[in-house]
Amino acid sequence: MHFLVGVAANTSPNFFGGKSQDFKLKPVGALQWGRWRLSTGGGYGLMGQGRRDRGSGAQAVLRETDDFNLSLSLNIDRGRDVADTERLKGVPDVRATLRARVRARYNLTDRWTASLAASQDILNRGRGMELDGWLGYRWPISETTRMDFGLGASWGNSQYMRSQFGIPQASTTASGYPAFKPRAGLYQTEIGVDVAHALSRAWVVFGGLRYSQLHGDARRSPLTVRSSGVSATVGIAWRN
Repeated sequence: MHFLVGVAANTSPNFFGGKSQDFKLKPVGALQWGRWRLSTGGGYGLMGQGRRDRGSGAQAVLRETDDFNLSLSLNIDRGRDVADTERLKGVPDVRATLRARVRARYNLTDRWTASLAASQDILNRGRGMELDGWLGYRWPISETTRMDFGLGASWGNSQYMRSQFGIPQASTTASGYPAFKPRAGLYQTEIGVDVAHALSRAWVVFGGLRYSQLHGDARRSPLTVRSSGVSATVGIAWRN
C-alpha cells in the first residue's frame, strides 16, 4: 500500500467567467492498493513523480499496460453556491452531485501523453455530461525535478452548459439578467505547466500555473465577466 499526504495553496477564479480570485488551502492526498486508488488535489501524480494524473476521487484501473491506462472513477462535484457571489445572485445554485468518469490515457512516447475522459452526473441533478481531452509533454530536468506542459479542451452537453452558464426564464426577475439557454459545445481550452521537485525520497514540493479561455456560449453567457482566467498552486507533500 502506498500513500501521500500534503497541503497546497491555490488561487483561481471564483467561478467560470468570474473576475475575482479565490484563495484556498486544499488537502492533497493519494492512496493506492493494487488496482484501487483514492486521490484528491492531484495527489496520485506526485506519489512517484510518475505520469501526471489530473483525476480525483475513488478510482479503479480497468486495464493497464506500459503505454495504456483505462480507469473508472467516482468523485464528488461540489457544485456552486451563489450566495456569496454578487454577480450570481438570483440565479440557481449548481447542486453538488456524484460524477462517474471513464478515462483512457495513452503514452505516445516517453515524453508525450494523450488522454480523453468522459464524466456523467449519476445522481440526475441536472449536471449533465462533460468530455475532457489533454495532451501533455514531460521534461525531466533532473533525477529529482520534472516539469509537465499541457494543452486541454473541455466540452459539455446542453444540460452541463445550462447548469454552469445558463439563466432560466424563472430567474430573470431575481437576477436582472435575460434568459439564456446555452447549447452543447466546446466551452473551455487551457494551457498549463506543473513542476515537482523531490527534496528527499519522502518529501516533494510542487507547483503549477494554468491559463484558461472560455469559448462559444460559455463566453457569451450574461454571467461571464472575463473570458479568460489564471490559476496557480504551490504545495508540499509526504509519501511513504
